[in-house]
Amino acid sequence: MEHLGAVAPARQIDRKAPPRAPHALEPAAGKPAFHIRTLTLAPEAALGLEAAGRQTVWLIVEGLLRVQRISPDGRRQIINLLLPGDLVGEEMHGRPGLGIEACTEAVLCQLRLSEFQAALNRDPGLRRTEALARTVRLERLRCLTWMLGTLTAAERLTTFLALGDPIHACQPQPDGSCIVSVRLSRQDMADLLCITVESISRILHRLQDSGAIEILGPTRFRLSEAQRKLAESFVGSTLGALTRGGAAIDIWARHLGPPMTVINEAGMGKGGSSASQPGRGAR
Repeated sequence: MEHLGAVAPARQIDRKAPPRAPHALEPAAGKPAFHIRTLTLAPEAALGLEAAGRQTVWLIVEGLLRVQRISPDGRRQIINLLLPGDLVGEEMHGRPGLGIEACTEAVLCQLRLSEFQAALNRDPGLRRTEALARTVRLERLRCLTWMLGTLTAAERLTTFLALGDPIHACQPQPDGSCIVSVRLSRQDMADLLCITVESISRILHRLQDSGAIEILGPTRFRLSEAQRKLAESFVGSTLGALTRGGAAIDIWARHLGPPMTVINEAGMGKGGSSASQPGRGAR
């Protein structure tokens, strides 16, 4: 579904007339027009970077995506995760071997690059938001790279389980523990942490035998307070960088204008185009 914003100039307000609720697609004062399309990706579906060409940028509204590389022998490595608020654009083009696929169902806003760049030139606030989104994504990549180079396999897995929303759904418990519902598949976890799926299973059972965690199901774990604090000590202040999205959706909406509100509503299942074909790197 496509939404067109700013299709007409702002009307003069008749102060004698009763106040009228603004239409969802009417532009905010001073906001440029955007041709915005919502895209819903099913889990394991690939984002068609090449098909869309170099004149498109995407804003992640909901869900988790992975930036991945497929080696010549067919092995996959997840280089980074994309979270709500992240912006993906021209920097992904011309990089052979890299692709983007959905880890969970994801909703994205597709914008024309020319319109987005014009808005950047007009709106200093949007430029700051765009710079923040890119900086946070690069910091997340740096933290993940640091984890792979300095932590053992068990420490990487423990740190991963200690991550909060939006990567995991976390329910704090009165005793200080936390019930974690992992949104990523075991294969995604393995390819992100550079651990085999079999090693993940062995490490989880060792952690349960030591009392550090309790396995409640294939994707649900109770993480003890002591183990959670130990995981935080591994990465210190960088733990928050791993789960922080590029910029809050409401900040993007403030600068992109009312069409963002429509997109957020469409992302809850009211229309929007969808893609459900798995990419080549799917497991």
